[in-house]
Amino acid sequence: MAVVLGQALTRLRDRTGLSQKEAAEKLDTTQQTWARWETAGNMKFTDVLTQQRAVAALGFTMADFEAEVDNVMMNRLPDPKLQSIEDGPRLDFSLPIDGVVRASPQGTMGIYDGASDETLDLNKVFDSNTRGLWAMGDSMYPLIEDGTLVTYKLTGVPRRNKLCVIRFNDGQYLVKKFIRMGATDIECVEMEPVDFSGRTVYAEKPVFFRLSDIRAVYPASVRID
Repeated sequence: MAVVLGQALTRLRDRTGLSQKEAAEKLDTTQQTWARWETAGNMKFTDVLTQQRAVAALGFTMADFEAEVDNVMMNRLPDPKLQSIEDGPRLDFSLPIDGVVRASPQGTMGIYDGASDETLDLNKVFDSNTRGLWAMGDSMYPLIEDGTLVTYKLTGVPRRNKLCVIRFNDGQYLVKKFIRMGATDIECVEMEPVDFSGRTVYAEKPVFFRLSDIRAVYPASVRID
């Protein structure tokens, strides 16, 4: 399988017109490391997060990579319609920023005036690689309430102690807090209600998922309640 993954990576890189050295520089790694990924000389590329980082550096999504893997396995030519996301459509909208919110010594919140013409370019938040999921259940409460819309990126990799979306081989999705990627499993955190002196508090509970059951792990960058 490592050979197939490497050939699919080569096909994506060829579409960008980048050399191995240029692609490696985008990922802040060496040309030798990248070359070993493409030739199955380094088994590190069988790691899902490594694949995501490399594919994102080329400007493609994991869905693009998986499609190319299928093409290699079926001995088909590369998909002629496949484009780098950097060449894809760009959403055109921004959000006015009214100011900066700070907490006073008493703990109340106040809105302080900021630059009247300041805006946030939401292309940095939502783009053609942004997807959404409705989070159902209470396993992540109070971080995520039942019915919250969680958005995530098809590019990039999850960061420690940040939200992530896990996509399983059977099509199921879960939202958890990412901790680390091990050799055989991924460690995450969910929230567990605990009785404390008659009050319900929430404590972090470690949960583990087998890498063999996982198709991809995405960074969840925005929550909309």
